[in-house]
Amino acid sequence: MNEKQAAARAEEIVLQAVEGMRPKPRLEPQMSMTGKCLDPMDGGSEDRVQVERSYWLKDVPGSVAADLVKQARDAWVAHGYKVQNEREWDEPFPAVNMRTVPDDFWMSAEAGPLHKTGRDGLASITVTSPCFWPEPSPGASARSAAARRHDVLDCSSRVYDALRATAVSRGEDVLQERPDPDRPGTLVHHAWQVDRVCLPEPGSAVPRVAGALRDLAFQVRTLGPDPAAPSGLLARHPQRGLAVRALWSGDRQVLKVGVTGA
Repeated sequence: MNEKQAAARAEEIVLQAVEGMRPKPRLEPQMSMTGKCLDPMDGGSEDRVQVERSYWLKDVPGSVAADLVKQARDAWVAHGYKVQNEREWDEPFPAVNMRTVPDDFWMSAEAGPLHKTGRDGLASITVTSPCFWPEPSPGASARSAAARRHDVLDCSSRVYDALRATAVSRGEDVLQERPDPDRPGTLVHHAWQVDRVCLPEPGSAVPRVAGALRDLAFQVRTLGPDPAAPSGLLARHPQRGLAVRALWSGDRQVLKVGVTGA
């Protein structure tokens, strides 16, 4: 996800809440920002950023503020989103916190008092995106092919070292450049594979690679239903423009590795 996609999704979630509201409020921007990831819900790096959009619901009577919060909640539930917690609905100024499924945006709808006395209120909606890595600078995308090849081969070497393999499968070590589908330029891709018999403790091969990549600040996701014996992994280092894939073949006789650099 990039900033443009995160902002578009946040706006979509806001509109999903208000499009069916009666009476119809006017959205008045309260906050629109892309800032540092202060509290990453996924436990990942705080060096990432996130998008936040917040609106007042204006041009409606203060007496309906609480009902607008309930309408927002019901609309989001109808879209399959999950309630995290709620303030008592019989209070004059309720609130609800929710998250989207499966992309994990967090949002809230709440009503606050307009005056120190009375039950008239003002409703607001806030949507916050998950944390994501900022776009690389223009200079980063202009790195030379030689620099990309160096990074890819260095990363491949670290994966190979983590595997403690005795040999790469003959004829299965390929370094190539190919068009980048997301931006002008090329990607460098290094593909190779290792036979199971060349791996000490093959059952722990993928966890060893995962640990080595995490030590290098990669984001790592293991694959398969058994975390103790994963069928492979996907890893990404957005700041370095590197991606790693390691997958066992169907019968777990060959571990196939691919490292890509942008």
